[in-house]
Amino acid sequence: MTAREGWPSPQYDRTNVLAEIGKQRTSEARGQTIRRDPSFLKEKPRNLPQIIEESYDYYRTPRAQHPASRNVFIFTDFARLMDFNYYSQIERIAPRPLLFVVATEAATVFMSKAGYEKAAQPKESFEIQGATHHRLYDDEAGVRKAVAKLEEFFGRSL
Repeated sequence: MTAREGWPSPQYDRTNVLAEIGKQRTSEARGQTIRRDPSFLKEKPRNLPQIIEESYDYYRTPRAQHPASRNVFIFTDFARLMDFNYYSQIERIAPRPLLFVVATEAATVFMSKAGYEKAAQPKESFEIQGATHHRLYDDEAGVRKAVAKLEEFFGRSL
């Protein structure tokens, strides 16, 4: 959904990227090197969108960086991401209970709301006020709230 829609902002022209991917696939089919791009830059630029800044601060710092991480992305795989739809069949999860844990300040909140709207019952949305996308990965207070809700919801629903 994010790559398909050019989110968090139109940082690329989808048509041009797909054309470049096509050229790269042709090149690789002719035996040329597979293109591997860095997943994150080594140095953080200024004025990044919130989600990208948070991603950098999480994945490219000791907070979550792993020494064995290659930090590369196979360029042609981006086409698959552009085609992927997180919620294309979410309604089929029903009648299994579904809980959305939503960070109210996350750049991804629109995705949670879209998924919730499309999901069938039984479903519930639980908001963690003031949390952002990546803070819910390891912020102890937010994680405690999420885990407590998971225990309550699945203890009641399963």
